Amino acid sequence: VVYEWLTTHNLHTCLVTLGRPSVEKYLCRPGAESPASLDLLWQYHQRSGQHAHAAQVLYKLATTPRDSVKLYQRISYLGKAVMCMRSDGVGCAPHLGVFLHELEDLVQVARVQKQVLDKICTIHNERAEEMCRKLNSNLISLTELYEDFAEPLRLSECILTILDCAGHDDKMLISSVWDNILAEELAQCSNKSNEDQMAVIISKVRDLGRQFTISSPCFPVAYLVMQLEVLSCELEVVKSHVHKLMVELGVSVLTLLDIYDQMFTSNNRCWMAKGNELHLIQVVANFADSFTENTDLVPITERRAV
Repeated sequence: VVYEWLTTHNLHTCLVTLGRPSVEKYLCRPGAESPASLDLLWQYHQRSGQHAHAAQVLYKLATTPRDSVKLYQRISYLGKAVMCMRSDGVGCAPHLGVFLHELEDLVQVARVQKQVLDKICTIHNERAEEMCRKLNSNLISLTELYEDFAEPLRLSECILTILDCAGHDDKMLISSVWDNILAEELAQCSNKSNEDQMAVIISKVRDLGRQFTISSPCFPVAYLVMQLEVLSCELEVVKSHVHKLMVELGVSVLTLLDIYDQMFTSNNRCWMAKGNELHLIQVVANFADSFTENTDLVPITERRAV
């Protein structure tokens, strides 16, 4: 009766701080499976030093399908579960390590789901609204996110994020997704000046480069340098945009020089078709000038090679 009174009067902190075994029995009683009861139960376990039990309750809160618990809450529950499992008092049993790894994977996938949800919420129609409801009411696998949400709506950036999270390395698919991203960005800024259009594209690639890192298969540096230089040639903008961006993202000067060398020796005639067959030569000359003006771009151990 006392516990019921505390609950009905929203004195939840008082309830979980009692620390009595009877509190756990009360919170685990038949029919007490509501999010509110489970929320109190994990807090009780945490205060009692039973961090693994608290994490299991949080896992249940995050993974049980129900409309009343939104995705941002599920992500919060998973984050708290990870923190509980990393607590010093959990122990080092193998099954606990497996559970922690599962939780960490779920957090990563849930964050991808959040990106998909945020994107779909900007679409205003009944189909999108139903998708948002589904994304909020349960945790979705990467395969489902791709096949049932991102791909049907052609959410290119979300597709790339899904591929990155899954460790996918299909070069043709990734290149195709990047083509779509660049085309979509260009379509949205087609009324701007050429320099402004290039700035928009560079900004988008910079953001995604920081998201994925240059070592990810989903950020194909050589392919992007080629595509961006073709665009730079077509728009007739200044020659420094692409190599400055790549250096900013952490691509080494030696790697960039090798990429430009391969582009030059491939004898691709696209430059003539885009209106400037000397584009690559001008870019490399500009790149060389930037190095001579700032030799710190290259570590001392690599300068002789440059």
